[in-house]
Amino acid sequence: MCRASLLHQLLTTALSSRMTPERKTEILEDTYGIPMSHEWKEAAARMCNLADLVEERGIEKGIEKGIKKGIEQGIETERDHGMQILIESCKEFGQTMETAIKKLMEKYLLSAEDAQALVRQYWPAD
Repeated sequence: MCRASLLHQLLTTALSSRMTPERKTEILEDTYGIPMSHEWKEAAARMCNLADLVEERGIEKGIEKGIKKGIEQGIETERDHGMQILIESCKEFGQTMETAIKKLMEKYLLSAEDAQALVRQYWPAD
């Protein structure tokens, strides 16, 4: 087995969050021939704690990103819904398509092309 692969397997064992310190000690002694003194056993226990901490932080970051993305999607959905209501209200209250386009451009900072596309999409048929 090449040294890089052996080192990779050894580090995977040492940093595993799925193994107890006792199991790590056993594998390091039996598989890799590393005598495990009391100090090494304590180090193995600390590595378990470190791996757990890294995993916990990763989960926290993932949750934060998920919440942020959900909020952004919710805001975007509400914005789209608001534009649709604006267009339908203009039609309902007898305004022209041009007025709806102008209002979309003012309120939502849309380009004329984007506002026209939305009005075509949401303008209710007679």
